[in-house]
Amino acid sequence: MISRSRILPLTFIYDDMFTDTFGHKWTTVTSVLHRVQVLSLVINSQDFPYVSIAFDSVAAPALRYLSIYLRSMIEDDTLSISRPFLEHMPVLCQAHLRYCQLPTRASFPPITHLTLDKAYPSGYAPWKLLDSLKSLPLLEHLELIDSLLAFGRAPPSWDTGRAHEVTFARLQTLKISQARFDQYADFISRVHFPADALVELQTRLTGTTLPILPPCIFDRTIDTSSTHFSIEWLDSMSFRLLLNRKGETDSEDTTAFCSVASSWPCRLNATFSSSGELSHFRKRVVPLCAQLPLECVTHLSLIMTDAAVEDVMIWKNLLDHTPQLITIMTRLSTYNLRSLFSALALQSNSLSGAHPFLSKLRTVVIGIDRRRGPAPHLPSSRLIELAKSRAQSGINPLTVLIEKGCIAPEPYVAQLRDFLSVVRWAPTPRA
Repeated sequence: MISRSRILPLTFIYDDMFTDTFGHKWTTVTSVLHRVQVLSLVINSQDFPYVSIAFDSVAAPALRYLSIYLRSMIEDDTLSISRPFLEHMPVLCQAHLRYCQLPTRASFPPITHLTLDKAYPSGYAPWKLLDSLKSLPLLEHLELIDSLLAFGRAPPSWDTGRAHEVTFARLQTLKISQARFDQYADFISRVHFPADALVELQTRLTGTTLPILPPCIFDRTIDTSSTHFSIEWLDSMSFRLLLNRKGETDSEDTTAFCSVASSWPCRLNATFSSSGELSHFRKRVVPLCAQLPLECVTHLSLIMTDAAVEDVMIWKNLLDHTPQLITIMTRLSTYNLRSLFSALALQSNSLSGAHPFLSKLRTVVIGIDRRRGPAPHLPSSRLIELAKSRAQSGINPLTVLIEKGCIAPEPYVAQLRDFLSVVRWAPTPRA
């Protein structure tokens, strides 16, 4: 669709399955290309030469937004964009390209927002992507969708030192999806950007790759007071990590707690999935978390519905990396709570391993305990053990906030109050 005005800037949007109409319409666009500000094309690959030839010879001085979505691509095939194609767009600031490769060593326009979707086929030299990105120093938002297929070789055969590293001084958001974790790690270890950038990641954990986050994306020198960390199991085979910095809050809603994001040395919002055995998948969580700068985390949120962490030491290893904890908010099954309380009790038995600043524990017991009945039971003995061990060690007493819906006898609640600072509980009576 083209505006009929002879003066106002133009917007051209084309999305048509019938290729016989594109050539005629595109001829009309090229005659007024100097006025087009927004160009969005969804075309078949055989129509791309019309566009490429036009931009190789005709300038688009007003074009600010470009979207090219190519259909009917053969698997593992892409089209290359020529240098003149982009050089004739001097004010282009946003580009969304699917099945299109960027040229290397080109004079790029001042692009600030770039999305590459299926840009590079498997077997394609990955350094070419980095060389193209070097020509985009003004990038603020970069999204790569299924465009790291060539990365992740161990060791990368193309690695020649620092020649293929890229710096984005203004980057605010980096989104990477449909990539294996080793591909992501390989790529991000070569990209430098401000410490307060938001990294959003959707990745797969492989059975042979121990997840290791490159340390270059974390700046430990920045003040990290009141840092929140969340682990949320989305289902039995995938989980999400949220690492945010927030101000102090009295909110007791774990859902709201996890959804609010603000700046942090690295704001990580990552979703991980695995196709391997569930037991192997769980074992990767703590090694992954161990690579995060959790020593300054003050608020920990744990949300798990389907997954069951059977090994108490897994919880203890995670807690060992969070010595500054003040608040723990949980939405866990009975079995997971029992293991978590046991891990906290183990730490409390040793002052060197305890959480001396921990003052609030809020728990929501969820799901059905298949071993004990249709309603969730609070793992009473483990919580008593935790309370006793902290009291005997002279550690700061806990305020425990327990959601209604739990089953426990009143004498147990009274015993809790002997060791805890405050117990707020609205238990569900037995049927």
